[in-house]
Amino acid sequence: MAGGGVASPTNRITSTQFSLMELKAIVEEAQAANIHVMAHAYTPRAIIQSVKAGVKSIEHGNLLDTQAAEFMAKNDTYLVPTLATYDALAKEGIQNGLSKEMIAKVDSVLESGKRAISIAQEAGITNCYGSDLLAEMRRHQLTGLRLLEESGMSPLQVLQSATINAAQLLELDTEIGSVEEGKVADLLVLKENPLDSIAGVFDNWQDTYRAVFKAGQRVTVDG
Repeated sequence: MAGGGVASPTNRITSTQFSLMELKAIVEEAQAANIHVMAHAYTPRAIIQSVKAGVKSIEHGNLLDTQAAEFMAKNDTYLVPTLATYDALAKEGIQNGLSKEMIAKVDSVLESGKRAISIAQEAGITNCYGSDLLAEMRRHQLTGLRLLEESGMSPLQVLQSATINAAQLLELDTEIGSVEEGKVADLLVLKENPLDSIAGVFDNWQDTYRAVFKAGQRVTVDG
């Protein structure tokens, strides 16, 4: 938690939670265990401080600006935007227990999160798909793909964010993330071409998918 949060009742989004020295210690200990660190951060200050400490990915990043984006790109730091959760919370947050103050935070970062996608694209940052959805709102998982497309990413870039880019971030790209000989055969077979329109395919996925394979075996999909 490198900065304040949206769903936090008392933490301001503009606050930072750790000093640079503390963040460096966190990263150092993680590296000693051969793992990397992701940082929850919204503001440029929290993002830049996290990157200086050596984190591998920024989660959310809604208030990203050009300076922070260029610093991320220079250090090969990944961005994991989570637009789906803000869209869902704006619609269902009250009924899921969020206060009016929390909903106001959601509204303040949803549009800026979309702008952050364009800023990241211009800087050459590698995006990975994330949702941050909890409990009943997990059914909105695919909404995030459409929101990335609406924010300026091409259908191919959106698909890559959820496949090969994410695999590279997790250092699993020799096993998953693309259709290649020797990799795990997790496949989604569609009737329509997702490169034409992400929204056109995934907004009504029940009507557009033909089959799902996990590790080469066809599986039944509910819902």
